[in-house]
Amino acid sequence: MEVAIIGGGPAGLIASKCLADEGFESVIFEQSKNIGGQWYTEGKRSGMWSSLRANTSSLMTCFSCLRHSNDVLIFPRGEQIEKYLERFCDEFKLRDRIMLNTEVVSVSRDINSDGYEVVYDTGSDSRSRIFSHVILATGRFNKCHMPEVKGYVPGGRLSIIHSREFKGSDSLAGKRVMVVGSSISAYEIGGDIANNSKVESVISICRNPRHVLPKAQNYVPIEAQAFTRLQSLVGVHMGPKAAAESITSFLEDTNEYGAPKPVSDPSQLQVTFGSVWLHQVKEKRIKAMVAEIARVEGNTVFLSNGATEEVDVIIMGTGYELSLPFLSRDIQSTMEVTKDFVHMYHRVFHPDLPNFACVGLFNQFGPYFPVMELQSRWVSMVWKGISTLPPRDEQIANISEFKARWAAAGGAVRTEGFFHHNLLLYAELCGVLPPLNFRPDVLKQLLLGPLAPSLFRIQGHGAYPGATEQYLEDVDNFGLIPDKVSESQLKLFEMVGEVLKTPEMQEAVELLRAEGCASEAAG
Repeated sequence: MEVAIIGGGPAGLIASKCLADEGFESVIFEQSKNIGGQWYTEGKRSGMWSSLRANTSSLMTCFSCLRHSNDVLIFPRGEQIEKYLERFCDEFKLRDRIMLNTEVVSVSRDINSDGYEVVYDTGSDSRSRIFSHVILATGRFNKCHMPEVKGYVPGGRLSIIHSREFKGSDSLAGKRVMVVGSSISAYEIGGDIANNSKVESVISICRNPRHVLPKAQNYVPIEAQAFTRLQSLVGVHMGPKAAAESITSFLEDTNEYGAPKPVSDPSQLQVTFGSVWLHQVKEKRIKAMVAEIARVEGNTVFLSNGATEEVDVIIMGTGYELSLPFLSRDIQSTMEVTKDFVHMYHRVFHPDLPNFACVGLFNQFGPYFPVMELQSRWVSMVWKGISTLPPRDEQIANISEFKARWAAAGGAVRTEGFFHHNLLLYAELCGVLPPLNFRPDVLKQLLLGPLAPSLFRIQGHGAYPGATEQYLEDVDNFGLIPDKVSESQLKLFEMVGEVLKTPEMQEAVELLRAEGCASEAAG
């Protein structure tokens, strides 16, 4: 059995490693001249710029089998993640499995087996090969979404680029810049440009302002505080309003900064990182408004709110579209590929595509590495026969529910949930989520601690010796676990316990009640 992995970014690399753990051979097809995907600095599809820092911490931007070196920053620079992936390849001897400078031309079903024919171009010739299994790991962010701008003439005085083309603010000295969008890249790039005193002016416009989550609070990465197991239990089991309220306390108050007010409907909670952006809006370094570009004439930009602005460069932080043109029509139709989503069972499998899986083809808010690792472990376990998929009708029902949910949102929400919800889902599917009553002395860590990759090596298939101690060390590094939970935390947990009513939950609730609560001021 041999697996074709399409894509040599983080998803493809961890997929190959997890397959090897279960005895599978794999070939990674990567069209660039090196591995890394978005994190490969010189890659044509890379959205990295010189001063880029990851918006997730080093603890959450790695895999459980290899940690970052000690000299890496809490929020790593882009080149540090690039070097980490290089080290990952060397540590697990992936180099011999990777075909660089190789573009996959087509993937189609093999008419003589349950496998797939992969046609690929090495640059010197085109070849065809049959594989028993295929993993799509091309990444979700591979085709720029560029809205059409009425009146724009390329090559004129006004320049329009996508955020992926932004490589630093030095080239914008003396320029008047407009950044379009409310995505993470739009706010991060806007903040980066406004930091450059040589840039003449920065304007930020968007159609739908988002809530802003800081990258850190009290010097602790926000994902270690807001994306916990307790927060996920509330979000998954208590409905959209409770889910929104559970994260609201971590959000920045945009009114304090004079920034546009985001949508308040909890069913359309859209979040971005952008604390630097907010501070620069408050300091008048960035002029922020709710508007769209109506048309341009020369350097004059006419906005939908009636305003006009003189601009030299427009940067479109308008996101990406999912593009899988190499898949046969049959496979694309089965997966129902759209510009936003693939429609798969839990975004990984499809009952009508045997021996075919997706890793990393989702759009979420929060760290990606741990989720891609658990997706890869799940795929490997299913194909090895360690785990089984439910009947076809159950898988189709899951896909239909996904479509209905996003149709009800009316296209207003284009992400597929938060990191902690997705991560714990795959942990349960893999059977590697330690129960809350695993050890009474670590209950608060399991409930309130960061969902570090080491957590999912404590028990179940693929457990590592010493993983519990490693996880407790990861938790202690942030100093977040109180001696006693607060009254509000216990109340939240009791509410979830009333909904689930499982022995595990009831035992955990009783343990916390027996310990008592800290006052809100002390907690």
